[in-house]
Amino acid sequence: MQFQSVASLWFALALPAIALMYMLKRTYDDTIVPSHLLWRKALREQEANRPWQKLRSRLLMLLQLLAAALLVFALTDPVLLKGGTAAGHAVIVIDRSASMSALAPQDAAADEGSGTASAAGGRTMLQAAAELAGQWLDDQPAGREVTLIGTGPQPEVLAARTADRSALRDALSRLEPVYGVTDDAAALSLADSLAREEEEGEIVLFSDGRWLDESSQDLALHAPFSLFDVGTEKGSAPPAWNNVSIAHFGIKPEPEGKAGNRGLVTIRNESGVPRNVTLEVFAEGKEGTVARAQTTVPPGEWKSVTLGSLPDAAYYKAVLRSARDVYAADDTAYQFPPASQTHNVLLVTGGNLFLDKALQLAGARTIKAKISSFEPDAETVKAVDWVVLDGVSDEDIRSAAWRQLLDAKPVWRIVDADAPPEGTMARTPSGGEVKLKPHEVTRYTTFEETHIGRIVTGDGARGWGEPIVTYGGLPAIYADIRDGRPMLTFAFSLSDTDLPLRPEFPILVMQAAEWMGGGDRRHLGVAVAGGTIEVPLSPDADDARFVPVETAVAEDEAEERAADRTEGRLSGTQTVPAVPGLYRFVETDMDGRELSGRFLAITADPRESLAGSSLRVSRAAEGRAEGSSAAPDGNAAEAGPAAKPAFAQGASLAPWAALALLLLLAAEWEVYRRGRSG
Repeated sequence: MQFQSVASLWFALALPAIALMYMLKRTYDDTIVPSHLLWRKALREQEANRPWQKLRSRLLMLLQLLAAALLVFALTDPVLLKGGTAAGHAVIVIDRSASMSALAPQDAAADEGSGTASAAGGRTMLQAAAELAGQWLDDQPAGREVTLIGTGPQPEVLAARTADRSALRDALSRLEPVYGVTDDAAALSLADSLAREEEEGEIVLFSDGRWLDESSQDLALHAPFSLFDVGTEKGSAPPAWNNVSIAHFGIKPEPEGKAGNRGLVTIRNESGVPRNVTLEVFAEGKEGTVARAQTTVPPGEWKSVTLGSLPDAAYYKAVLRSARDVYAADDTAYQFPPASQTHNVLLVTGGNLFLDKALQLAGARTIKAKISSFEPDAETVKAVDWVVLDGVSDEDIRSAAWRQLLDAKPVWRIVDADAPPEGTMARTPSGGEVKLKPHEVTRYTTFEETHIGRIVTGDGARGWGEPIVTYGGLPAIYADIRDGRPMLTFAFSLSDTDLPLRPEFPILVMQAAEWMGGGDRRHLGVAVAGGTIEVPLSPDADDARFVPVETAVAEDEAEERAADRTEGRLSGTQTVPAVPGLYRFVETDMDGRELSGRFLAITADPRESLAGSSLRVSRAAEGRAEGSSAAPDGNAAEAGPAAKPAFAQGASLAPWAALALLLLLAAEWEVYRRGRSG
């Protein structure tokens, strides 16, 4: 038997109070005496009675004490455990989001000045969830079938419909947090589809109660649902999300005249109290910290810290140290020195001064050439970063030297409407309506009041990529990533448009140049764990792999991972490793020689640093209300610390206690009516 409201036992103090009232009550018995001289003797005998003697043979008092005891018993909400008699299919869902790597509330205490809390000093919430799930399994019938699902980018079935407790426990022991984006709604939907197949099926979710996936809110589930909130200690209110994090880490050059770089770190405080933090910056190849700062961040606010005079390095690491910080995955950030703004661009044109000047304003160093008198060689391949072909026909670039250059570099092509490529034709747009697709090239442009006379279109244009600008119903600008190389195509001649005369033209060229440049070749930038990035590949690369330099989460050991392939070849779209930290993307040729090794910084999903919100579920119209944390009337009900799912199902004894209380009240009335108080 289990008491759902132990605090109601305080009402048991009414029992000694009732007894005390009978002890203090003065009672007088009718006594017949032959003379008033004997009254004194009768009074002395009554005063000589001890208080405890007044409690003898008090039937009315005993009934009142029993009624009070039954009332207290009912208030404690007793439940008679049935040992998990439900035999239907149970689906356990384990929240594996990055926040589950935080310390469990009972293990999160840290002394002031001890630095960043880590899981090394106690259990993580994921470990606590695994233990709690193991206890839940212990209370289930031996033959009950259970499916174990873990959240992730896609829900993962860790154990499929089995009654083998050892297999389930083994799967629980191997749980690892997912630091990337998780699709929580998909995991619950999968669990619901499995559990609703049987009448006694149910869903049991073990989570920290923090749900960031908006599509998971107000879900309509058909199967009974229970939430075990490992982020809240038993019998207590949900704790504050005591987390401080590095929200942004940027590097820029020092002002002109000063050597080195300058770091800008933005710190976010998600807790409800001011937090004293220490920020340390490390540089590749340098021993110890190269910069250090201390500051106080107000509760719920952001604060930026600038650290100057950072030495030149291939990468920098910022580390945030704060007492009582339960979540360590966002306390380390990596960043790289600013990329060079100057790129060598081979501009093959008939003499477009507008394009040449706009490229120079965008920071590109143009190497101008005429197609009639220029043939690229090996030196050209090494010297240029990307190529612009303005009005160059397919016939002019069919040579082996041109193919070698164009297969190795990003290409921005502006087609010639007078000599359209094979399989295409020049058409006049039906109007001036412009539709823009969000893209880095078109970010701050509108193409309003821009006139384009002819646009090249047709079956031959299908290989140019995805249209990002449509003019008059015809695709006008295409963008594509081919083997990791940006490819841009203007399907119209600049001579057929007034675009070069528009104020937007320099902005368009600048954004196109930034996208074509692809950043600094020494690094691949920053990505979210488990996500995808576009990687410019070397034309001689035969193999590639991600090699961990260091991880940002101490308890996890990242492993070297082979790069993704498509149809046997290295893919230009790569899935990055799942553990936050610093990696090198190493390319090798057919002989195993290293061609390049570019750094890649991987972070946890930045949303996991936020406080988040509680999960809300609702009952579908045909769902069963029994055993669910959702409201019986079908309205949404918050599944949080207030929900009290039991490890084993049981029947409440409160109605039986209330019935016994009513019978006692009837007996007490009969005693009182007959005057038999004792």
